[in-house]
Amino acid sequence: MAIPTNYDGTDVRKILTGMVRDRSVCSRIVSQWTPAGLFTAPWANIVGGMVAAHFKKYGDPPNGQLSSLFADWARSTNAPAETVESIEKFLYGISDEGHEDAPEYLLDLAGRHFNKVRIDAAIAEAKQLSDHWQVDEARKVLEELRRVNLGVGAYLEPARDIGPWLTAFDTQHKRSMALYPGDLGTFFGDCFQRKRFFSFVAPDKTGKTHWLIDFAYRCLRNRQNVAYFDTGDGDSEDFHRRLAIRVSEHPEFARECSLPNSWTEAEPVFKPVYLEAVDAVTAYRKFHRDTPGEGALRFLSQPLGTLSVTDMDNLLDVWDRETDWRPDCVVIDYADTMAPPSGVRDTLDQIDETWRALRRLSQRRHCLVMTATQTSSLAYREGGLLGRKHFSGRKTKNAHVSGMIGINVMDAERKRSMARINKFSWRHGRHSESEFVRVAGCADVGNFVMMSKR
Repeated sequence: MAIPTNYDGTDVRKILTGMVRDRSVCSRIVSQWTPAGLFTAPWANIVGGMVAAHFKKYGDPPNGQLSSLFADWARSTNAPAETVESIEKFLYGISDEGHEDAPEYLLDLAGRHFNKVRIDAAIAEAKQLSDHWQVDEARKVLEELRRVNLGVGAYLEPARDIGPWLTAFDTQHKRSMALYPGDLGTFFGDCFQRKRFFSFVAPDKTGKTHWLIDFAYRCLRNRQNVAYFDTGDGDSEDFHRRLAIRVSEHPEFARECSLPNSWTEAEPVFKPVYLEAVDAVTAYRKFHRDTPGEGALRFLSQPLGTLSVTDMDNLLDVWDRETDWRPDCVVIDYADTMAPPSGVRDTLDQIDETWRALRRLSQRRHCLVMTATQTSSLAYREGGLLGRKHFSGRKTKNAHVSGMIGINVMDAERKRSMARINKFSWRHGRHSESEFVRVAGCADVGNFVMMSKR
């Protein structure tokens, strides 16, 4: 099926913008660039050629210097007026670009687009030859069609292409999407990055949904797009009520709340504060001020056990294709209530494949995936810190995640909105399962991490 013209034009603009702004994207595309260009539109090939020449000379994308490059080119060009005008429109619009896409997504997009251009050109040439009964020549054109080596399925040549080296050390796109205060922020570091998959782990009735909503809100405040999927444990009203409480930090009903104020050596000190009930309009307005745009958060609720990872992935495809919207972070509330994958009958195999699919989702979508899972009954009997042995369902969950985050709560801590946070099955950086950070917050205002201390 042909790509619609307007969608195709959006692809061209996104790819060129990535080339102009992002060093890793620019270097990878320049490594595949040909003298004739890789786009269909002449104006796009001219801009791409300018960028490629600048990168080969200076080792950096042109960014703000592109206008000067265009001015030098325009003074001596014989290009048609419509080509010059198209470039001017692109230069004018590039300054209005809002949310920046991940380099990996842009390279996937570039790979699909350039290969489509190359395939369409080969098919057209082969058809023309075939129409003149030059069948052998037509077949040869198709057989010699070469793939543009970008995006999914591309091989890398570290000695030939600096792009993967630049991507590996690109700190701009390696920053954490969710930021926590105090020692908990230091404890997590920059772990919450794209293409990673984490899960909160906690006993029943420990506020896992509150933790997930809080995590989503922290990502939104950090200028990320978030897709939040409720897979059956709540509904839209529950979600918006909890989100309003978290955003405004006011309880559902007016009451005296205990808010953490300071730390002693052993535990936090709480201060009683009377707070008015949450107001929907006030919360809505604050949410607008705190988040990057009206479309930054997308929420979907489905009945219990009806939404699978495949369904979710297909929906994200529709959002990308029809509305040009992609999540930086996908939050699933929560993995244990998702529909099992089709064709898998054994219950334990269903759990394993669901967690494998969530890991693939983070890799394929170049996004962060966060969910939650419940501990086994062993955690209730033993106490202490949660670890690998406290899995419920199947232990291979631990193998598929980038890390598990234990929410350790005794009865006395639960009553005071306190917890000890540890991490295990951790893939990034040094850690010990015996290390933890104390956190204090207020369940009444939906924020369990107002203060933290090691």
